[in-house]
Amino acid sequence: MKMTAQEYARRVRRTGPHSPLLADIAWAFCVGGGICLLGEVLRQRFLAAGIETELAGTLTSCSLIALSAVLTTLGWYQKLAARAGPDDLNNSWLNIHPNCLHALRAWTSAGRTPAELERIRRFSSPKTNPYTRDPRTKAQIDAYRKKEQARSKWLRDYRQWERYRAALGDEIPRTFATFQKHKQAGSEKYQRWVSAYRSRQT
Repeated sequence: MKMTAQEYARRVRRTGPHSPLLADIAWAFCVGGGICLLGEVLRQRFLAAGIETELAGTLTSCSLIALSAVLTTLGWYQKLAARAGPDDLNNSWLNIHPNCLHALRAWTSAGRTPAELERIRRFSSPKTNPYTRDPRTKAQIDAYRKKEQARSKWLRDYRQWERYRAALGDEIPRTFATFQKHKQAGSEKYQRWVSAYRSRQT
C-alpha cells in the first residue's frame, strides 16, 4: 500500500503517543542546554590544562561519548532520551563519530504493511543478515566514503578558520564561507593569513 507523506504523518499522529508540547519543549531545552554546558565546561578544563584547542575539542567529544555509553549501560540514557525528545539525544552526535552522515530516527510500524514489517524484521535479524556482512553495494560504500571524506575536510577547514580567527582576529573573514573560498582558490590573501598565523605560533 502506497501513501503520501501527509497520510503517513496523519497515521503516526493517530497511533503515536501524545505529549504536552510546552513541557516537551522545556525538557528539550534544558537537556540540550545541559549537554552543551557540560561540553563547554569539559572543553575549558582541557584548555586550562594546557591542551591545544583542536585536541581539547576531540577530548571533549570522546568524554561525552564515554559518558553516554556509561549512562546507556546503567539504563539511564534511554529514560533521559524519552523525556528530552529525539532531537536532543536519539539523533545526537553523542552516538556517532563527527564525520558520520547517518541520522537516527525513532522507528514506528504505523502505516506499514505486514509484508514490509516482515522484510524489515528479516533485514534486522542477525540470522538472515549477519552483522559481519555489509548489505550495501560497492557503489553505495564508495559514495558514502566520498561524502564522509568531504565532511572530514569541511570540519578541518572549519577548525582552521576558528583557530585563525582566535589568533588573528579581524584579519580573518568573519564568515567561514569567505575564508573557505579564499582557501580553495589559494588566493594571495589566504597565503598571507597562513604566514601571519605561523608567525604568531613561533
